[in-house]
Amino acid sequence: MSNNIPIRGVVTTKDYSNFSGCSQRNARIVLQKARQSFDKDKHQPLTAREFCSYFNVEYCDIKPYMEM
Repeated sequence: MSNNIPIRGVVTTKDYSNFSGCSQRNARIVLQKARQSFDKDKHQPLTAREFCSYFNVEYCDIKPYMEM
């Protein structure tokens, strides 16, 4: 059995909180604004690609925080 953990395709508030160092409450507000910029509803998650586009970061920069 391998220890390979699949990487999610969506960014959660915990991921952003770990990445930016802000609180989860603050992360929720920031991700809400990012979702609004992509015309997404509350129930629609922000994908890693959209996150990188919105925050102008490379995927390799956020990948370690999504594995935590």
